[in-house]
Amino acid sequence: MSRLFDSIVGLVFLVAGLLKLMDPVGSGLVVETYLGQFGMTGLMPLAKAAGVALAALEATLGVCGCYSQLDPDKAETLGAE
Repeated sequence: MSRLFDSIVGLVFLVAGLLKLMDPVGSGLVVETYLGQFGMTGLMPLAKAAGVALAALEATLGVCGCYSQLDPDKAETLGAE
């Protein structure tokens, strides 16, 4: 049962990351909003790159989460049980 939930979480991360990668400008605007709220306006030029990097990281974590649940031998190398 735990593997099922882990696979679902991995799939959610994968889909969310891929959807964010389809709209990198929107992800960048969200990061810009957060930077503005926290008063970090000096980092605004990096907002779009950070949005894409975070979306790619999210999709990568989703792939790793799904893959580790499909292949139990690889799960041990990733540190999962």
